[in-house]
Amino acid sequence: MKNKDLAGVHRHLSDLKKNAEIDLTFVTDTRGILWANFPVFPEAIGTDLSSRDWYKGISSHWKPYISTVFKLIVGDKPLAVSVCVPIFDEKERVIGILGSSQRLGFLVDAIQKVPFSPYTTVNVIDRTGHILYSNKFPYQESITDYRFFPILEAALKEKNQQIEINDPQKDPEKHYLTVVPMGDIGWSVIIERSLKDIYRSEFRRFIEIGAISFLLFLLIIFFLVYLRKATLFRKTEELLHAETKLRQSEENFHHSLDDLPMGVRIVTVEGETIYANRAILDIYGYDSMEDLKTTPVEKRYTPESHADFLIRREKRQQGLDVPSEYTINIIRKDDEVRHLMVLRRGILWDGERQFQVLYNDITDRKRAEEALWESETRYRELFDNISSGVAIYEVTNNGNDFIFKDFNRAGERLDGDRKEDIIGKSISQVRPGINEFGLLEVFKRVWATGISEHYPAKFYQDEQLQGWYDNFVYRLPSGEIVAVYDDITERKRAEEELRTSRSQLRAFSTRLQQIREEERVMIAREIHDEMGGGLTGLKMALSWLLHKMGDAGPCEERVALMDKIRTSNALIDQMIQVVRRISTDLRPSVLDDLGLIAALEWQLSEFTSRTEIPHEFATTVEYVNMEEDTAVAVFRIFQEALTNVMRHARATKVAVFLREGERSLFGDESLVLEIRDNGRGITEEEILNSESLGLLGMKERVLTFGGELSIRGEPGSGTALVLQIPRNQGEAS
Repeated sequence: MKNKDLAGVHRHLSDLKKNAEIDLTFVTDTRGILWANFPVFPEAIGTDLSSRDWYKGISSHWKPYISTVFKLIVGDKPLAVSVCVPIFDEKERVIGILGSSQRLGFLVDAIQKVPFSPYTTVNVIDRTGHILYSNKFPYQESITDYRFFPILEAALKEKNQQIEINDPQKDPEKHYLTVVPMGDIGWSVIIERSLKDIYRSEFRRFIEIGAISFLLFLLIIFFLVYLRKATLFRKTEELLHAETKLRQSEENFHHSLDDLPMGVRIVTVEGETIYANRAILDIYGYDSMEDLKTTPVEKRYTPESHADFLIRREKRQQGLDVPSEYTINIIRKDDEVRHLMVLRRGILWDGERQFQVLYNDITDRKRAEEALWESETRYRELFDNISSGVAIYEVTNNGNDFIFKDFNRAGERLDGDRKEDIIGKSISQVRPGINEFGLLEVFKRVWATGISEHYPAKFYQDEQLQGWYDNFVYRLPSGEIVAVYDDITERKRAEEELRTSRSQLRAFSTRLQQIREEERVMIAREIHDEMGGGLTGLKMALSWLLHKMGDAGPCEERVALMDKIRTSNALIDQMIQVVRRISTDLRPSVLDDLGLIAALEWQLSEFTSRTEIPHEFATTVEYVNMEEDTAVAVFRIFQEALTNVMRHARATKVAVFLREGERSLFGDESLVLEIRDNGRGITEEEILNSESLGLLGMKERVLTFGGELSIRGEPGSGTALVLQIPRNQGEAS
């Protein structure tokens, strides 16, 4: 069942089906789903049987259960019940249900053998009041209710097994019920008699006793008359009977030897075979006894066993004692080596003293012992050479104390104890401080529940942390507790150092981003204020000069100078635009002045004007109020995403959505920014590529404000970037 070996399950079910009273055997899982049946009906496999009363009965306590009576639908067969038992694995966990439909013929046969009075009504009912057997009422054609069940059910609740009732269907005379519940089966045997039946039964018994007494008197008289004649023939008859029994005994003995699965030989003192049963030929693999006898003895033994055979034969010839029980190794006709256990003893055979030699094939047991020895050797090698410490404890004092039973070399190295010093001692005696680390409580829980536990523990000395031990505790089927543990101090320290290093690097990265943004703000302000102001003043001076020169008289130098001024004025206009663009790229003022939503819309417009890729922007949020550092990080991630679309996506459209995120289990709110394009779709390799610095930068920015970033691509269908932005409760949106 556990290994899903359907063929093996069918073999077991077919063995159960050999009982003529069983019509169908089946196996379900713990949910009542049919898994196997015999005879095999493939169309029924997978049927849900959890609504059946036998399933509800067995699943409530996982104990054997017998269902209420039901009518078999195949042929003209009597009523039946379902007999079900739970299937347990080696850890006493329920893994399935074994059931069968059992006809009630066995119940009829069993009860009819009981010498009840003919005036007695015998009924057997199930837990729901249906008749399983009755010697007075018809019940085999259909399921019949026992008419007194309501009265009977109330009496049983009061533990009353002698009930007096009036039967309205018969005479008004009182009836008496004797009820015998049948334990956990749920059935009840009911003996029903009327007062009239009781009197008739006792009167008939009186007549029977009188008749038996009279017949006994006649028999005694006849015996006294016959005794003298019978004595004359008794000895002759006894001798003939003894001779017949002896002959029959010898024949039965010969037949029993022939049918034994064990090999049997009757041999003389010289070793000549007088008799051999059929099992001898099966053991040696020969077709006939003549073939076996003509094969030289040295070819029937292995060399070592043949040498032992010669020694035993020589000792017997010299009259020395030879063990009556020994093992030999034989070579079969097909050259297979088999191991036999031999028992030799003296017997009488045809009136003479001979020897009976019994051969028991122990090859399978020998191989199993060798396999067990090899398995134990491998276990011991693994146990002693594993790098983790392993300790096996025997549980005593009802699970409150644990005694060292075995201890490997790694345990000696880790704990500094010698195996021979602690075996047989209590863990509390060897480890006095174990209660401080909670490990003893883990042992008790694992022993009580059978559920394995992983328990990392810290060890202190003088209130200073000394190290970490990683413990895995589980219970063996035998009830012993096994603890596997490792000293992970170095690993823990390395993890702590790595965690500290990562924290420092992340803080350093965050500080670099802050410095970068601060420098951008400073540079943008300087460019906008200083350089922009200077260019504006220069443009105003050129405009004034151009106006003044326009009022002067015409001449070629004045015209050329005015053209030069106009060209310079146009160049200044261009420089002012460049200054504004650089300043905006470094730090868009719309982010500081109008907020995140306006900055996103402005950046999309700039993206479309530069790339001519149309965009769509939708939001369910009117206003976002978040910290400046978070808003800047979100805006920079948005800029990087649009840059990736422009450089790599080959997209023809970009859609951006800003919406409220779902609340977490703790009531936290969030915003979701989603950016989609219809380009080629980013690949998994590109997402995981360590050289994708833009993606790495976005992930680092997300970590600074505790958000989440997911990127997925569909080949030919575009890329979707989803950014989840945490927002403290109470913030306006």
